[in-house]
Amino acid sequence: MLFDTVAALMPRARAVLRRLVEVGGTATYDDIQKHFAGHPETPIEPKRIGGTLTSSIR
Repeated sequence: MLFDTVAALMPRARAVLRRLVEVGGTATYDDIQKHFAGHPETPIEPKRIGGTLTSSIR
């Protein structure tokens, strides 16, 4: 079920989720924005990352 949920995400959302997992669920909103602002493979403008970002992934 989790695989299906992740597979259904849009590529940029999947990249953000992957980043949250890579940093052990400790990323802040600003960390995520900065990471993807100049990302070579998946650039995401800071204004495109909106809403509520909580990272309590274990």
